[in-house]
Amino acid sequence: MKEQGGLGPGHLLPHAGRQGLGMLLDALLGQGQITVEGPFLDAGDSVLAITGGTGEVAGATGDMALKARGTDGKAYDFIYRIK
Repeated sequence: MKEQGGLGPGHLLPHAGRQGLGMLLDALLGQGQITVEGPFLDAGDSVLAITGGTGEVAGATGDMALKARGTDGKAYDFIYRIK
């Protein structure tokens, strides 16, 4: 299934002594929302964990690939693999 969803509130938090930032965000979908947590790497792609959901995606697991569209760090594709 390929659908376009929306992103809701998110936070980037620094990791002491580690490269990149920690990311926590909610993805608002037509049938509910999912929560994603994990590393946001400055120098490449990241894979974050889906840690839960609401509505029709309650109890969701899986991951989200965060793929850079270029090398300037200004645009990313958010690819969700929900189980």
